[in-house]
Amino acid sequence: MSQFFLELRPLPGYATFCSRSHDAVIRVYDKAGKVIQTGIKFNEKSFRFTTQMRDFTTIDVTVFATKMIPLLRGGFDWNSPISLIGIRAALEPSPAENRMDVYDDIILRVIDGSITQWVTSTDPSKALVMTPIKGQKYAAQLCKGIYLFREHLMHGKYPCLGQAEDVGIERLNRDGTVNHTEKGQFGICIHSGGAGMNTGRFSAGCQIIDNPDGYFRDPTWSNFWLPIRNGMKEHDLPAIPYMLVDVDDLG
Repeated sequence: MSQFFLELRPLPGYATFCSRSHDAVIRVYDKAGKVIQTGIKFNEKSFRFTTQMRDFTTIDVTVFATKMIPLLRGGFDWNSPISLIGIRAALEPSPAENRMDVYDDIILRVIDGSITQWVTSTDPSKALVMTPIKGQKYAAQLCKGIYLFREHLMHGKYPCLGQAEDVGIERLNRDGTVNHTEKGQFGICIHSGGAGMNTGRFSAGCQIIDNPDGYFRDPTWSNFWLPIRNGMKEHDLPAIPYMLVDVDDLG
């Protein structure tokens, strides 16, 4: 087995011994001392990740969809001017490192060929896995797949995307392991999360967008949502496709 070494190094301009509230870079070295991964930049105080390792907006969405459709939903027609792609564990080394208590995933928003990426959590919040919402024995986690979503009002007042059809979910035990799977209408939405890197209690299985301004607060939420809503109206789309994959699926 090859050996590697991990270094946590402050960014240039910071003293080595000072408050743990500045940015840092993780570098992984092989046995010979060669850098084999330069990767995850984050603020140690807020644990807010960004990625220097990969720009997900460079993905050829059409090629990727063509690759994944036979695996996720054979025969699906991806030909939509607006689509979303969720990448679970995008800001982690692998799906095995995926966490449910932080925004460590990415959603790619594709509108007329223009791609932007948004820090997200595609998982139920850890607090709601350990103590599921009232009436549920197990938390829900959206399965990898391709699903249609439409305009929705969360709690009757917050505009977002909600299920337009049945989706697949995994029901999770309180330790995060899978108990069983189900398919149906579960109120899974794509909506705003809250401020801070911890996902708190914002997701009982929904896909939540990291929002430093606060729950459904602007400008972050409007910046994400309005182009989707306006584009759906412009193209007369009753629903748009959302593909959820693991980071390893990108190859």
